Amino acid sequence: MRDIILTKTILFMKKSYMMLFGAMFALTASAQGQSKYFHNGWRLDSLVTVADDGYYMREVYSYDASGLLTSIYGEEFNGEVLFTSKSVMTYNEQGMTKSQDLYRLVDGEFLLLARSEVTEYSAENGMPMVILSSSAGNTPGSELLPLTKTVITKFNGLNFAEEELYTWLGGDWTKSGFSTAEYNDQGLIVKLVEGVSYMGYETTSETTYEYDAHGYVTKDVYNSALGIPSTITYTNEYDANDNLSMVTSVHDEFYTKRTHYYWSLGQGTAIQGIKAAGTDSRWYDLNGRRLPARPTQKGIFIRNGKKFVNR
Repeated sequence: MRDIILTKTILFMKKSYMMLFGAMFALTASAQGQSKYFHNGWRLDSLVTVADDGYYMREVYSYDASGLLTSIYGEEFNGEVLFTSKSVMTYNEQGMTKSQDLYRLVDGEFLLLARSEVTEYSAENGMPMVILSSSAGNTPGSELLPLTKTVITKFNGLNFAEEELYTWLGGDWTKSGFSTAEYNDQGLIVKLVEGVSYMGYETTSETTYEYDAHGYVTKDVYNSALGIPSTITYTNEYDANDNLSMVTSVHDEFYTKRTHYYWSLGQGTAIQGIKAAGTDSRWYDLNGRRLPARPTQKGIFIRNGKKFVNR
């Protein structure tokens, strides 16, 4: 199984890392070449995932007047326990992610569980480069303690190409992992290599990705020296507006999940505002984030309400 890594401690570290930064990197360095939350003037309001074994997950998204994602309300039921959470995001003046707080609902009150903060941005492209995370552990609402530090050492356009992961141990940061990513000509990630080093144990895993014509994943294959390969295939369905409407994912041919996507026309979203302006000579990415200068990397960008493709 893809999340079993040596010990429960490493498993917790990996899950915490994904939990803290999954939404952050979706906002700051889209690996799919287009925003998860916006598509052709539409924005994602919510999604619901159900599985054959009774697993259930729901996320509801809230945006500010400029179209930036400000919070995510989540519910996750594993068949026995309902986990209710809330993430709250803040941004810097350039619209890049500044922080993300994760809360868990306990006795009717949302208590702070974890926090991730950007402490340094890249001079190359303004993207988050150093990200610190802290956690309350198993006691939501208690003092946050340092957990991990992520340092992006190389970018591929607005995507990360290489990063290092550090864990807070014995009062100092100890390198505990790394990731490297490769992309195709459309800016879609095609291979992700992850390494974990902890308490004398070391392992490396590799995940490869395939996509459909819309740029959404159709297959990912995970390989690790610790176990047999794991494969997930995705069948993507689209509505009349060409928005993703449902994804059926089959995990290793025996576990199936179905995720339903719900969209609405994005009133006041960043991209909508750019299109309406018509005379805005500044450059934006597909998330509606303003760029410091004309982009030189490959991808699709917006200027004066029109899309431009850098090849």
